[in-house]
Amino acid sequence: GRWEMALTPSLQPPMPIPADLVFKPRVVPIPWHQVKLTETNPRMHGAYVRRSFVAPPELVGRSCRLVVEKVIDEGTAYLNGVRIGNVRGGATPLIGDATKVLREGTNELVIVLRDLLSIMNPEYVNLQNPEPSVMYLDAPGLFGKRALGMGSVQLEFSPPVVAEDVFVVTSVRKQTLGARLRATNRGDQTVHLLMKASVHDGKKAVFELGTRELSLPADSSKDVELQAPWDTPRLWSPLDPHLYVLNVELTDRTTGERLDLARERFGFRESWIEGNQMMLNGLPIKLKGATGFVAYWVDGDVQLNRGTRDDADYLDEIGMLASEPVTM
Repeated sequence: GRWEMALTPSLQPPMPIPADLVFKPRVVPIPWHQVKLTETNPRMHGAYVRRSFVAPPELVGRSCRLVVEKVIDEGTAYLNGVRIGNVRGGATPLIGDATKVLREGTNELVIVLRDLLSIMNPEYVNLQNPEPSVMYLDAPGLFGKRALGMGSVQLEFSPPVVAEDVFVVTSVRKQTLGARLRATNRGDQTVHLLMKASVHDGKKAVFELGTRELSLPADSSKDVELQAPWDTPRLWSPLDPHLYVLNVELTDRTTGERLDLARERFGFRESWIEGNQMMLNGLPIKLKGATGFVAYWVDGDVQLNRGTRDDADYLDEIGMLASEPVTM
């Protein structure tokens, strides 16, 4: 199906979608500057963006995650009328779990967008005369009161039992390698797992991070942390940007069947602040130049960055040769 969009003046857009709204064809992604809310009458504060799609039977029952690259300023996702995800914050990704809602055949996806009012402190919102302002936010926001926007949308499929959100932790100072991840069972039966994590350099296994035995009931997840000493890795640097791959394998302990293989690329490196120096892998970083914001826009007005002089003093202290001022 094709994407459609309908604007709404509602501060709290309801679901199901009101029958009197008029939808028009819409290309997604939606750049923030194309939906000019200040030019609407009455003033619009949100939008429904929807499309239908057909899911083949072989995808139903697998792990299904909705990923919207970004929303401005709040986004809520509904699949077949069921809420599957929400996020508040300008240009923030929206993630939703559609596993139990996706059905064979035709499905309808609806993304409800809300403007800057949605991420303001409610105590500063006048419901009789709502006026968006970036001066009273309680979540991150960009582009002031003029915007609605949405990035690209995709559905990601994986096995019902999966290792996900793998985050590799490298420490040069401690000479350790670690990983944080989540093991998830979206199936309808308990599984008994063997988790094995190893590092590969090309086709060769070069380091064993460790193993872990897990039992996951149906519809459950467990956070896992692994760590082991590693004193001989090839360090990543700008002159030698070497990358490894961390493999995380999940095997059914009962049958021996491999259920999932997650792979995450990483460079073994660590940066930190030591005194007035920025360090990379134990060596000071000598930057030749940087950019700095001298002013930025707030609701159509230019505001000066009062920290500019402090920034300049710091750059001089660490030996930087040049700085280019910019206005955002």
